[in-house]
Amino acid sequence: MDRYKGVLIDDMSLLASTEEEFDSQLTASLAKWKTEGARSIQIFFKPPKCHLMNIASKHGFYFHHAHRSDNYVLMCLWTDEKVADRLPGYPDHFVGVGGIMVNDKEEVLLIQERRSIGQGDDKPWKFPGGFVDKGETIKQGVEREVTEETGVKG
Repeated sequence: MDRYKGVLIDDMSLLASTEEEFDSQLTASLAKWKTEGARSIQIFFKPPKCHLMNIASKHGFYFHHAHRSDNYVLMCLWTDEKVADRLPGYPDHFVGVGGIMVNDKEEVLLIQERRSIGQGDDKPWKFPGGFVDKGETIKQGVEREVTEETGVKG
């Protein structure tokens, strides 16, 4: 149990393999954790035990988030009946950037959308840009996006 009275299960070897075994294991564990004062239970489901999420759902666990690169789904259960669920939501925003490039003639570099509805000159024009990748600074993201979309290096 952590300092917030939360139980975190991220080792799949701790979980039974069959749905029946896991149901029994989870029933007993939930009773124990509640007796010990646990406020929340979080289980990181990873292959090959993702089929056990159905059982967790039957016990009231909800899907919190999934993470593609780390290959897991987090399911949570708030057990403190005195207080509303206080588990913070998973960050669900991205940082978008756009680059404005002006040459010596004071011409502005724009791109025309390829995937937009419309044809020819009806397609919208915009500044090159996109999302900042994980681990990039905003400056690095702008430079990469401008280069990717135009071939121009700033």
